[in-house]
Amino acid sequence: MIFLRKKVLQHLDLLENNLVRLEPLKKEHTEKLNLLVDPELWKYSFLAPVKDQSSLDAFVEKFTNDEKKLPLIIEDKKTGLVVGTTTIFKYKPQEQKTSLGFTRIAKQFQKSYVNRSAKTLVIDFLFKNTDINRVEFDAAEENTNSNQSLVKFGAKFFGKDTKTKGDLSLTFNQYCIKREDWKFK
Repeated sequence: MIFLRKKVLQHLDLLENNLVRLEPLKKEHTEKLNLLVDPELWKYSFLAPVKDQSSLDAFVEKFTNDEKKLPLIIEDKKTGLVVGTTTIFKYKPQEQKTSLGFTRIAKQFQKSYVNRSAKTLVIDFLFKNTDINRVEFDAAEENTNSNQSLVKFGAKFFGKDTKTKGDLSLTFNQYCIKREDWKFK
């Protein structure tokens, strides 16, 4: 992933269309991420819920320091607000695949153009600028909205994976989009 992060960062300083703008998450963005301070957004995750400024700081610190992840902020261009984050991770060069996830969108922007626009920009970028042939997504089985969103987006279900951390066990539905199936936007 370090290779992908460096390779991607050579070309990615900004992704945008007429609806959203994405750029790599930096510590300076923390103050703009206040819409993500909502424990409900972190319900289907092993990540500590972001419930206050301290936990938001910890999230940003963890993700910006992890060389195996490339977190991005999502800004809504209509309002100028940073309304979410998404992350490129789990790069497997020998299999030419990576994952897109850890996506959190503020409640008032869910089920809008934001998530679809952000995913489209990232996938277009990856397929045009890297050797990636497959982008994978995990959605907690209980998270109906996320599962429906991925299917509607065109991702294909390919399996399930149960993960456990401490007392928490979650089953994730796994989806993917392959380069040969992608219609560039």
